[in-house]
Amino acid sequence: AVVSTQSTGVAAADPSEGNPVGILVKPEGRIFAGQNVTIYCDWKPGNRMYGDFMVDVESIWTDPEYGPIVELEDFHQRLYFSSVDEEGLSYLIMRNVSKADARKFTCAVSR
Repeated sequence: AVVSTQSTGVAAADPSEGNPVGILVKPEGRIFAGQNVTIYCDWKPGNRMYGDFMVDVESIWTDPEYGPIVELEDFHQRLYFSSVDEEGLSYLIMRNVSKADARKFTCAVSR
């Protein structure tokens, strides 16, 4: 079974300041069930700028399926989220993806 991912490419965190948010998905191309996937986001760090991932339309922290797992902050869980805001980098590791993971993931940087 093929699992699809969708990224937003480059979006503006604050268009007035020209601070773009980059997104990178590894592996690139088609993703198959059972694979591990890492989504990276980067941005120019700034005062009170915090990285997050949106799953469909809500934060990964409040998503009913993913929220309880990422809240554990345990690298060995199926999902692991980390954000180093002062360096402008966040990433999400998804292990053993399945068709249920074929959702829209978007990088978000709050200010």
